[in-house]
Amino acid sequence: MCGAAILSARAAYRSGAGYVRIYTDEHNQSALFQSIPEAVVSCIHSNWKRELENLLAWADVVAVGPGIGMEAQKLDILNYVLEHADIPVILDADALNLVARHNLSLDGYSMPVAVTPHLGEMARLCKSTISDISEDLIASAEIFAKEQHVICVLKDAGTVVSNGSESYINTSGNSGMATAGSGDVLTGVFAGLTAQGMTLFEAAKLAVFLHGCAGDAAAQKYGKRSMTANDLVEGLILVLADADDKNKCK
Repeated sequence: MCGAAILSARAAYRSGAGYVRIYTDEHNQSALFQSIPEAVVSCIHSNWKRELENLLAWADVVAVGPGIGMEAQKLDILNYVLEHADIPVILDADALNLVARHNLSLDGYSMPVAVTPHLGEMARLCKSTISDISEDLIASAEIFAKEQHVICVLKDAGTVVSNGSESYINTSGNSGMATAGSGDVLTGVFAGLTAQGMTLFEAAKLAVFLHGCAGDAAAQKYGKRSMTANDLVEGLILVLADADDKNKCK
C-alpha cells in the first residue's frame, strides 16, 4: 500500500514542501527508501503515541490516509491525530473510510480539518448513495462542510471545494485523470501548499486547480488514454516551471 504514500510525498515535494516525513509500517521502509529517497521515513512501533507526538510537534501539516489501511491500530492513530494535532489535518482515502465505518465526527476540533473524498467515499461518509451525491455536488459538499466544520474537496470531473458558506467548482483537468493514484497526488499537492503557510481553504482551491493543470500538461505530452498518476507529478513540474518562467519575465 506504500505506492499511495510515494505519490503523495512526491507531489508534496514538487508543490514546494521543503521536508516530507512518511509515517508508515516498517515493511514499507525499503520500498520507500528506493522510490523517494528525499523523504524521511519514520516507522510505526509499539510506542507509536510518543512517535506521533513528536512528529505532530515537528510538522506544519499532516495528511492522513493514502496507503494507511483499515486495521484497528490505524483507527487509533487517526483518532490520536484528531485529538492531539494543533496543525491543519487533511484526511483522504482510508482515513475517510475509517471515519465512515466508525461513524467518527469531525466537528469540535480546534485545528482546521479538510476531507478530500471521491464520490464513493462521500457516499459512505454521508450514509448515502453515489447517485444521490451526484445529483447536486455543490449542495453535498456544502452541507457536509457546514455540518462537520471542515473544508470539503469533493472530487469529480468538476471538483467542488467548499467551506460550508463558499463553494468553488474547478475547471481545469480532463478525463485522463480518472486513474488510480490521482487522488493521492492531489493530497500531496494540498499538503505541500498548506505547509507553505496557506489556509486550508485557499490551499484546497489552488491545489485542485494545479492538479487539474498538471493533468492537462500530462495529457498534452502522453495523451489522456495512457496517463498515470506519476504523469500527473511530472505535469505538476511542468506547470510550476512554466509559472516560474512567466514570473521571471515580469
